[in-house]
Amino acid sequence: MNGSEPFRVLSAVNPGRVAVDVPWADPERVAASVADQPGTLWLDCADGSDWSYVLTDPMSVASVAEGLDPFANARAALQRLRTRRRSPALDRLLPPFVGGLAGLFGYELGRRLEPSLATAPLPAGGPVLPELWLGLYRDVVAFDPASRRVRVVCQPWGTGPTAAERAAVWRGRLEAARGADLPPPEVPRGVLGRDRDATDYARLVEEVVDRIRAGEVYQANLSQRFTLRPQGPLDPFGLYRRLRAVARPARGAFLQLGEAGWVASASPERLVRVQNGHAEAAPIKGTRPRGAEPRADAAALAALRASPKDRAENVMIVDLLRNDLSRVCADGSIGVPALCAPVTLPTVHHLVSRVTGRARPGVGPFDVISALFPGGSITGAPKVQAMRVIAELEPTRRGPYCGSIGWVGANGDLDLNIGIRTACPHADGQVAFCAGGGVVFDSSPQGEEAETRVKAKAFAEAVGQPPPWEPGS
Repeated sequence: MNGSEPFRVLSAVNPGRVAVDVPWADPERVAASVADQPGTLWLDCADGSDWSYVLTDPMSVASVAEGLDPFANARAALQRLRTRRRSPALDRLLPPFVGGLAGLFGYELGRRLEPSLATAPLPAGGPVLPELWLGLYRDVVAFDPASRRVRVVCQPWGTGPTAAERAAVWRGRLEAARGADLPPPEVPRGVLGRDRDATDYARLVEEVVDRIRAGEVYQANLSQRFTLRPQGPLDPFGLYRRLRAVARPARGAFLQLGEAGWVASASPERLVRVQNGHAEAAPIKGTRPRGAEPRADAAALAALRASPKDRAENVMIVDLLRNDLSRVCADGSIGVPALCAPVTLPTVHHLVSRVTGRARPGVGPFDVISALFPGGSITGAPKVQAMRVIAELEPTRRGPYCGSIGWVGANGDLDLNIGIRTACPHADGQVAFCAGGGVVFDSSPQGEEAETRVKAKAFAEAVGQPPPWEPGS
C-alpha cells in the first residue's frame, strides 16, 4: 500500500463475499506478475475508457458440451452460481464483473450453433487452441480508470482459503506490483510473412464479388493470414504488451493457457454487452489508415465518412444485428442510437454503429450469445451463407480470430469482444495475425487487399520489423 492509504472493506456479505477498495496499481504490472500462470486472463481496456480485469487461478473450466447445446456445461456452471444470494444495493458499488465465467469463444463454435453448417467444409490447419475455454473465476481484480482505484472482489465459492484470505493475498500482490520494475518487452525474433500474395488475395475478393452478383450473399468478410515464424523462444505476454502499445485497444485481452496455447488480442470491437437486461452490440465496418500529418489524417477521415461503399457495408451489418437481437429482445425495443459514427484509433479510422435492445424475460446470457455469435461484422450477410463462403475460401480455421473473449457474470450480465487484431499460435509452428474486411458488390479487389495490410501493420510494428508485404519492401 501507500503507507497511510487504508485497506477499506466495502462489504463482507452474501454471505462471505469480500470486496475491498485499494489504491491504484498499473494493470500491466499486475498482469505481468501472473502472466505465466495457466488460466490467467487480462481483459484490458488500454485506452482507459472502461474497466480492466485481471483474473487467475480458475476453480474449474467449462468446455464444449456435445449435443444440441455446446454451452450446456457453461450454463450449468453459471446456474449453480446464480442460486447464491446477491445484494443488489451492494452490487451497484462494485465493478460490472464480480465473478463467474470468463475466457475464449472460438469462431468455429458458430458451426455448432447453426446445424446447417455441420457438413460445411472446415479447413484442416489453424490455431491449436480450444474451441471453448471458460474459466470459473471467484477472485476478480478490477481496475477503474475513472476513480483510479482497484477493487478486489473475492467470492465464497469452493473450498480452500476463505474469501478474506484470498483478498489479503491479492493485497500483497498489488503492493508488490506497484514497487516492481517492469522492463520493456523484448522484440520478438522471427521472420514475418503472409500466406497469400496481393494478386492471389485480390482474386479471392473477385470471387466473392461474383458470388454477390449471383445473389449467393450480400457481403462476406474475407481474411488473410499474416505470420511470424519465431526464431528462438517467444514471450507471448511481451508480444501482447508491444501490440497494445501500438493499438491501445479498448477491448484487448491476453489469455494464457500454458501447453494449450495463448491469445493476444488488441481488439477495438465489442460483440455484445448485457447489463441489467439491456443489450448493446457495436459493429465496426469501414476503415482508413491514419494520415502521417494532420491534413492527410483529416482527409482520410473525411473520405471514410463520405464513402457510400463503407457506409453500405456498415448499414448492412446493422440490419443483420437488429435481426439477431430481435431473437432475444422484446418487441419494439430494438434501436440504433449511433449509425456509422467515426471513431479514430492510433493506427486507423473506423465507422462504428450501436444497436441496442431489451432482453425478454427468461432470456439468459448464453441465449444472447447464441443469437449473435459469431458477430455479423466478421461474417457477412446473410450470416450463415457468408460463413459457408468463408470456410470454402480461407485456407485455415480462424480459432480465436473473429471469435470472442470476455466474461459472463454470475448475475447474468456479460461483455464480449470480437477477436480481431488477434495473434495466437498455429499448428504449423507460426504465430498468426489474420486481417480481413467486408467484401460488397462495389468492392475494389486491390482496395480490399490494401485494407488487410493496413490492419496488419500493427502486428509488424509489435514485432519490430517493417512490413515485408508492403509494396516496394
